Amino acid sequence: SSSLGASPARHEARQHIKQLHQSLTQAALRLGTSHCIVEQARLDLKLLRKHEKELGWSELERFHLAAIQEALEGGDLGVIQNYVMAATVSPLGKAHAVVRYGKQRLEALTKERTRLEFEDLELTQIYELDVVRNEAGGLVKALSTASKLLGAAHPAVEAGRKDLQRLQKDEQCARFEKMCEAAADDIAMAVGEEDEVTLTAAIARADKAGLGPAHPIVQGGRAALTQMRREHLKEERVQR
Repeated sequence: SSSLGASPARHEARQHIKQLHQSLTQAALRLGTSHCIVEQARLDLKLLRKHEKELGWSELERFHLAAIQEALEGGDLGVIQNYVMAATVSPLGKAHAVVRYGKQRLEALTKERTRLEFEDLELTQIYELDVVRNEAGGLVKALSTASKLLGAAHPAVEAGRKDLQRLQKDEQCARFEKMCEAAADDIAMAVGEEDEVTLTAAIARADKAGLGPAHPIVQGGRAALTQMRREHLKEERVQR
């Protein structure tokens, strides 16, 4: 990684400052502090120090910029953040262009990394939902996980919820059909026995099970019971 150190140009400026300061001190002793040569030397020394300071500032900018760029190439968000923070707390300060550049790039990379991670998570959850789309128990669990990770309004979650509703409706229909078959067999058996009490009980069981009085099986049972009673009455009259 980059390390901060005086460049040859800055080192040379420091040498000139040192030499000029020594010469200025000697000239002031010989000629006096107000002599024109001493005053000019004092101005030259001031300019030289300003130049050396500017060189140092430029080197500081280059140092932090190089460090941030090197970290960006590495792609480690933690390392990038550390170098941006180092530039922020340096004499450059948070408002400097190098610091702003580092923060902007860090923010962009963080957003991109987050987007890619979410896309990977999204694909995984979509796959998990698709695997169990025809299995109610597994789909309930997969929907719970996907809702937490992707959000309840995500298209994949909404599609999974519709699949679950379809499965639950199919299961409900299957249970109802099975109940209808059982009720129909029960009533048919009672009709075969030609026993009014048994048929009445079979009709009541079908009604209570959930078919309801308007269901064709219940109505058919009642019609059969009415017919059975008529036949039994006829038989009783004939016997008399």
